[in-house]
Amino acid sequence: MRMTVFAMILVMTLSHPASADGPSGAMTLGGVLEALRASNPELAAMRQEIASLEAAAAKASAYPNPAFEAEQSRPDAGQSREISLTQPLILTRRLSLARDAARAEAEARRRELSAKEASLVASAKKAYFAFRLAESRAQFEDSNRGFALNVLNKVQARLLVGDARNVDAARAKVELELSRFNLEAAKTRMLLARAALNRAMGRRPDEPLSFPSADALVLQPAESEAGFDRYLAEALAGRRDLQAAGLRRRAAELSLRLERHRRIPDLSVGFARSTESDVDFNKLLLGIELPLWNRNRAAIDEARSGLAARAEDERRLENAASYEVYRSWLSRGLARARVFAMRRNVLAVDELREVNSRDYLAGKIDLAAYYEGNRVFLEQNISYLDALQEYHDKDAELEQALCASLQHEQEDP
Repeated sequence: MRMTVFAMILVMTLSHPASADGPSGAMTLGGVLEALRASNPELAAMRQEIASLEAAAAKASAYPNPAFEAEQSRPDAGQSREISLTQPLILTRRLSLARDAARAEAEARRRELSAKEASLVASAKKAYFAFRLAESRAQFEDSNRGFALNVLNKVQARLLVGDARNVDAARAKVELELSRFNLEAAKTRMLLARAALNRAMGRRPDEPLSFPSADALVLQPAESEAGFDRYLAEALAGRRDLQAAGLRRRAAELSLRLERHRRIPDLSVGFARSTESDVDFNKLLLGIELPLWNRNRAAIDEARSGLAARAEDERRLENAASYEVYRSWLSRGLARARVFAMRRNVLAVDELREVNSRDYLAGKIDLAAYYEGNRVFLEQNISYLDALQEYHDKDAELEQALCASLQHEQEDP
């Protein structure tokens, strides 16, 4: 019955190498992420917002329509009528500036969509590895339950011949019940991780998921990694939230230019055909707004303040990005070191329980000493699984920190 967590995962991985697509009907990590991008309701809602912003850009660049007027009167001297057509003429680049500002806002929202996707992908990866490791934990706890049952049977057999005490049998029963509870807890953790995956894909939490028997990625902490400077440069160049902030600053710059252009009044040019006292004649109409009371100063000041605020927000995000990348980089390095330490410990206690069992049956140690050794065996195996989960969590967080702020992250599964 002896099998450590490390041996269990390693045997599964070597016996069933993970494929890109998985066996028929089985989903892979890539399949989970593909389903998330296609069906996640939060991403779908943001895509609809982007479509609305793109429509707003078209609206902002629409040229004003001409105006048609018809007038007829009956003065004392005879009849008078007039038909006129007037077209506003915009003398500045207001329409193109408004269009470009709206497009920049839409593109910024598109970058935020990518940032949100990176956050959800990180959460989905955490849930995926939590699910796969919970599967291994459940198998390990099932193996431990069988071992505890076997020990109880041996203690009861020794009790019949007088080689054991009633307290030994009671202790063995307690350990068996504890192992049964641990198995149920492991199964519950597995179901919660499955629910988190289904939620990310926009599915019911209890929908079944089928994965290949093993995934070599579970056992693949990097032996070494690049320095912080490389990760920081990658983040500053590729983070979607920084790109969105830059686009919003650009939109604010265009809005400021737009408000300055509004100080120049628009012309209104028209043509009229008039009849008065049976005399027909043509008229050319020319109008211009007189900016006597409103020179658009308040709107310009507001746009200038908005630009300054967005510039400061962009600088704040850059500062936060450097901290998030540094923290995630250090945390992943520590988690990787813990995995290697726990793996060495698991290998060191690999035969501890089996040897202690033989020593107890041979009368070399008492049952309390056996269970003390068993406790060490269980703790090191569970710590190894926890270390693997922590590493994959920190790895996903670093990957997200290179794409978007960790502040956008959803609740951890």
